[in-house]
Amino acid sequence: MEEFNINEVIGSFLSHKAEDITLVAKKGIKKFSNELDLKLKSRYKKYLQNITGRYGKTRSFFIREEPKPLYQFYEPIGIQSETLKFEKAYLNDVVVANNKILILGSGGAGKSILLKHFLLDSLKTNYKVPIFIELRDSNQKDLSLIELVAKALKDFDLDVDDNYLNRALEEGHFIIFLDGLDEVKNSLRTSIITDIEEFSGKYDGCTFIVSSRPDDEISEFEQYTFFQTLPLTLEQSISLVNKLPAEDEIKSKFIYDLGTGLFEKHSSFLSNPLLLSIMLLTYGFSADIPNKLSIFYNQAFEALFQRHDALKGAYKRDRKSKLDIVSFERVLTAFCILTYDQRKFQFSRVEAQHFLNKGAALVGIEINSDHVLDDLMQAVCFLIQDGLFLTFTHRSFQEYFTAKFIANTNEKDVKKKLLEKFYRDLWRDNIYNLVYELDTAFFEKDILIPFLEDLFEKIGLKKNVNKTNYLKFSKLLYSRIEAEPQRSGLIGVIRDSKAFHLADIVTYEVPSINSVKPLGEFSDRSLEKDFIEECKSKGLERKIFKFSTLKTADPIFQKLYEGDSYYSPRRLRYIHDIYKFLINKHKVMAADLENLISQTDPNKH
Repeated sequence: MEEFNINEVIGSFLSHKAEDITLVAKKGIKKFSNELDLKLKSRYKKYLQNITGRYGKTRSFFIREEPKPLYQFYEPIGIQSETLKFEKAYLNDVVVANNKILILGSGGAGKSILLKHFLLDSLKTNYKVPIFIELRDSNQKDLSLIELVAKALKDFDLDVDDNYLNRALEEGHFIIFLDGLDEVKNSLRTSIITDIEEFSGKYDGCTFIVSSRPDDEISEFEQYTFFQTLPLTLEQSISLVNKLPAEDEIKSKFIYDLGTGLFEKHSSFLSNPLLLSIMLLTYGFSADIPNKLSIFYNQAFEALFQRHDALKGAYKRDRKSKLDIVSFERVLTAFCILTYDQRKFQFSRVEAQHFLNKGAALVGIEINSDHVLDDLMQAVCFLIQDGLFLTFTHRSFQEYFTAKFIANTNEKDVKKKLLEKFYRDLWRDNIYNLVYELDTAFFEKDILIPFLEDLFEKIGLKKNVNKTNYLKFSKLLYSRIEAEPQRSGLIGVIRDSKAFHLADIVTYEVPSINSVKPLGEFSDRSLEKDFIEECKSKGLERKIFKFSTLKTADPIFQKLYEGDSYYSPRRLRYIHDIYKFLINKHKVMAADLENLISQTDPNKH
């Protein structure tokens, strides 16, 4: 990325926006004067310096001390909508599509850092005055979006009255970044989504960019253009590795291996910026690429705890807590599940100590919370100082250690209850997938097999999938299917979130973990094309059909049943085959274990 002097950028931006600021002030302030105009522009300068000081820099487990300028380590990522694709995303390209953008991506895909890049880009291109809101802030207090906007301005020293703010919003003065929709508490999510929709509709002249992990409720954003983050290419991966502050020898070997087959073989992991960074962190310790996400995080923990030399200038820093790696991990897992349960992704030092003390008691280990907290920040770097608060280096670590706490729990019923408690987050977080990796036998026998038996009983499936089974299955999972000319593809609106996502785990995770032949791609898009052509010919914005009224004799049902789309019965047949595989697998395992137990010890006479 091209470097730039932020003070020069702010100066140029304010020069270009001087008339706009004055115009908004004249309309929004009753007793406007030249003196007030100068003070206001001075406030803007201070505001922009403050906001870029916060969001124009970054810190991670690689960057431990002072935050570094974003572009020292930022690798431009690509994004793609149904009709547009940008290999390297820049703000001016994206806002041509729409002034309401939703960025979707999995954990570690680079959504938040992309929004920070867009913030700097808005200044560099003299676009609009940026406002950056971390939506997790709404978890602390039930704040409306207008309150969050006013707070974001005030926090960075642009304290304006309601009349001015309202006039500025009406004039389209701002670009508003709403980062981390997926981090909002479940109890507040519906209201914040509605608030965003209404707010961005009311102040249509402003630009809105929202980031989130994929979400069952995303279809509610009818005014927004959806962009999906793209995986890193080999070239981007190599470029990112070159920018990270690790030992040159380690980086050179890693880059050589990436280019000679390693990236191609493990692209699903190494094309994710976070996982690529973790791999570099552990590469000198083990050059093997794990095939499970849980192993990535475990290797990262061990490398950070033992201060491995892949880090530039690394040395073994004394740990104040004096806990061994097993005890430290147990306290950390308890801390993570307690904070995850509260949807706490940031906290004051006092709050962090409270959760540490509570977590240590939960696992029966005595600690000095001050020392453990210092170790989490300085020795293993899972927590970083972010303004007045502490946050996880990346909240994927919080998810991993939460899953590990559940997997390590001895009582089977407690495990099941903990998973049940967190099923509402199943669609966006990795808790279920990670627990499955960490305790495969439990998850298959006590979660997946009972779920499938209950599912098949509800839809009447015994031996072979018929039309009635398939229709009941579709009605159970989906309320309706939509097609829009603007968004190619059929969109299924989920009716039963838990059933849908557990069915997805059966479809995609079980084959992966057990090396079973995958389901494969779907080839039929004829129904989608028919719907989109109907929308265009009749001037409709969208075509909707509801499963609740669908019957086996309906032409749409026939097309679904006989086709090969994602919504065809092939998926249900595959799920039924996986069920039979799991039953047989655990039957054989139980028999083998019984044989082992019953064998006579050859040393006994």
